[in-house]
Amino acid sequence: MVKERKSYSNLEELRTERKQLVFDSIRHDRKPKRVPIMSHAWTWKACDADYNLEEYFYDYDKRFDAVCQHHEKYEMDFYIDLGNRNQFRVADCFGRSFYYFSEDKKHFGLVDHALLEEGDYGAILRDGTAKYLFEHAVPRWYGITDRQEMIDKYGKAAREYVLMDAYNKKIVDQFVNGFGVPVCNAMMLPLGTDLILNVYRGMVGLSKDMRRQPDNVEALIKMLEGASWPAILKGLDAYDPEDNTSCVPLRLTSLSHTILNKDQFGRFSWPGVKRFVDALAERNLTGILYLEGTIQHLVEYLREIPEGVIAILIEQEDPVKLKKQLPNVTIIGGYPSHLLYTGTKQQCIDRAKKLIDEVAYDGNYIFSTDIMLSFPEDAKGENMKAVVEFVKDYAKF
Repeated sequence: MVKERKSYSNLEELRTERKQLVFDSIRHDRKPKRVPIMSHAWTWKACDADYNLEEYFYDYDKRFDAVCQHHEKYEMDFYIDLGNRNQFRVADCFGRSFYYFSEDKKHFGLVDHALLEEGDYGAILRDGTAKYLFEHAVPRWYGITDRQEMIDKYGKAAREYVLMDAYNKKIVDQFVNGFGVPVCNAMMLPLGTDLILNVYRGMVGLSKDMRRQPDNVEALIKMLEGASWPAILKGLDAYDPEDNTSCVPLRLTSLSHTILNKDQFGRFSWPGVKRFVDALAERNLTGILYLEGTIQHLVEYLREIPEGVIAILIEQEDPVKLKKQLPNVTIIGGYPSHLLYTGTKQQCIDRAKKLIDEVAYDGNYIFSTDIMLSFPEDAKGENMKAVVEFVKDYAKF
């Protein structure tokens, strides 16, 4: 049931305070007033609000309500997701989705797909992504050969993007101007290896191509990242550090590194990450780097990040160990999410205290879970609330 939204006063003050907590935690110049808390909940927000995932993905009003309820219940400092990930409605427009639901509609998965064929690097590098997708990928993947039908499908997808954009604007306005919560980041930079993994070649395809045709992979990465980079630089140059509507100007998310070895990461991914970091450092700005999975094979590269520029959101890592390995960055995450579902309130609080004591002593830490919360079994609401309230009260400087 969609309900009336909770109201807050002193919105400007709330946004400023929350942004300052994040800034101080990343910058390393001074300790924040307390440890900031970041929500790493994705589709768990729907489960916690008693919506199934089909309702969440296909009904924008219910999605809006679920995301808002998440803040009204837990009141964290900022949120990495506001319901704008995994766009089922757009993906379905051509008649074949990349996603699938479980029978109970409480879980979903992604089909590993390849819009780019193994032998088509020459075509996409020559013609560009738009022409390749329109003339080759869409007809092959969706079986659409009639030009007018394809135009109609693209038109339907464009209309869905308009609806999605309207939702995004509405939810951002609610958080910024209704809840006093700055959004996580003003912009996102797509890493070329992740675009190849998620859109063009899939996990299997990218894994093979890095070994069989690495020069083509490298060339496509440069083309993909080069297309977005001018807009990113323009946005960074226009960014006002005093603007309290976002915590940081730029965020980069990577999943592809989990299938890359150390040398492959150094060749295919690190140049894009380093350019991201250097652009922030040159402008005296801060950013967030989200690295899913384990990152022990990346530590040597990450030590090159200048101090006080980047916060790294981690998943399958020991935050205590990583803090010693990477004193130049701020750690986000590390709280064992499984405990939020299996533990008692006191066990959850005790673990939060231990984590704060071991990692947050110098102020260079942002509290969050060790994985993105997606499904009902990932957390219990009463444990989440108990932990958030404890951290707000205990983790002060």
